[in-house]
Amino acid sequence: MEAGFALEVVQSDHTLVDVIVVDDLYRKPIGRPWLTVMIDIASRTIPGFHLDLLAPSAVSVGMCMRHAVLPKDDWLAERGLAALGRTMA
Repeated sequence: MEAGFALEVVQSDHTLVDVIVVDDLYRKPIGRPWLTVMIDIASRTIPGFHLDLLAPSAVSVGMCMRHAVLPKDDWLAERGLAALGRTMA
């Protein structure tokens, strides 16, 4: 598949992450999270992702799309990465 310019064609995919999430207090296993990513074919970048303990669904794809199209300044600031906001799309 080819694309002439960025965001002309974006594909999504899901994968079960090889990590076990545990409870903060008792350290009991909760489960393995699913990662949903959107991949821009032209630039080979990942404009959005969504991490969830629920199995892939239309909701996880929608949340991934939301992350892909909305500005990331607030998201980066919440994680102490605000300086990166100007270098990312």
